[in-house]
Amino acid sequence: MDACLNYPFFFWVRDTLFNQKDMTNLRTYYNEWGKNIDSNKLNYMANFCDNHDNARTLSWGGNWDDKKKHHRACHAMAMTSVGIPITYYGAEQYFAGGNDPQNREILWRNLDRSSDMYAFLGKINAARKKFSIWDQPQVERYVDSEFYAYSRGKFLVCLTNKVSGGVSKTISYHPFSNGQVICNIFWPDTDCITVTGGFSVYLMNGEVKIYVPK
Repeated sequence: MDACLNYPFFFWVRDTLFNQKDMTNLRTYYNEWGKNIDSNKLNYMANFCDNHDNARTLSWGGNWDDKKKHHRACHAMAMTSVGIPITYYGAEQYFAGGNDPQNREILWRNLDRSSDMYAFLGKINAARKKFSIWDQPQVERYVDSEFYAYSRGKFLVCLTNKVSGGVSKTISYHPFSNGQVICNIFWPDTDCITVTGGFSVYLMNGEVKIYVPK
């Protein structure tokens, strides 16, 4: 596989999220790669937010709570967008090591299966398996400077680069049927919507939501 396919997500998507750049950059990323390489190769790009050769993004400067929000958004995209999802060990523990070798922390003394990030990744992984999203094309559903949404079949991912306050958008272009009840996989008992044409998605303080049929 062409080595260049290993890094576009790492540099472009991670940079957009962690540095709070315009979310329309994500549209540009997918459009440019869709045009410039065989579209089938998009399925084999490596999607990762950190790796063993670079300082972990959580080691960068900035507010710790804000960085954790970007960390979750980046990993949500890595696990659900077109390409091969790769989670560098320790991401689920919020490891924040700097340049090699600080980015190769010992895990076996620090594996906390009750961490919120461990649970977050587990819920995404279970849902992506249930809906076999790798067999579905990725379709952009909404984008502006602070919000990005895409679907893989009946699996809708909504993200924002705004880590303070709320963001509310109306999704009128979506994969669901009128009357269908969809629920956020992170709060399936309390965050559900009955689809009647377009519907509003509200993201608070940089949260990620993934809606699937109830």
